[in-house]
Amino acid sequence: MTAPRRTRVRRNSLSRALVVEAAITLLDRDGPDKVTMRAVASALGAQQMSIYNYVSGKADLFAAVEEHLYSTLRVPDPATAGIEEFVGVYRELWRLLKAHPWLVHLHIAVVDVPDMRLRMAEATYAILFRLGLSAREAVIFSTAAGNLVLGCAALYAEARHTDVEADRAAAIRRLAGGYPSLIHITEVQDIVLQDDVLDFGLAALVRELRERTGAGGAA
Repeated sequence: MTAPRRTRVRRNSLSRALVVEAAITLLDRDGPDKVTMRAVASALGAQQMSIYNYVSGKADLFAAVEEHLYSTLRVPDPATAGIEEFVGVYRELWRLLKAHPWLVHLHIAVVDVPDMRLRMAEATYAILFRLGLSAREAVIFSTAAGNLVLGCAALYAEARHTDVEADRAAAIRRLAGGYPSLIHITEVQDIVLQDDVLDFGLAALVRELRERTGAGGAA
């Protein structure tokens, strides 16, 4: 794999934004387990210790990366939003996680939730409350939508690093002799994309929301 082009910065011209951008480039290439402060400094053509002027360590760096990426998402105004806007929040999240699959790991593992994620959660719950759902129902719908997106994103991330043909051949050999339906599914499984699964799941949530809220065909 081609190494990212090193961006050498002038002395005293480093910034937190540049450090975050360099980290995102490395994360897109290598994933979170292989990104170190030394690697970020090297990508910037800077001394490792200089990076600590902008982030206190790897955890702080990853928190800054997550905050930056989540800040690119659009959050609807709960006062005027409806079912489609509620679903739109999760489509936005899917778009982000699909562009940066390693972000699933940070999303699940992070201790200090970024402000933007809190604003997203506040907006989705406010929309559901405005639609008339109880707190229990709101938690169920929000959790179902979130888990659907995270599950699809996790499988998408794994598939990017998989030899599909080799895995299919191995699976067919394993299933030969007694699982004809599973063999057929294995032969054609790549025609179903995670986008399709996400669309199916969100459509089911929309139908259930409309039924519970009496929204009918309205958004």
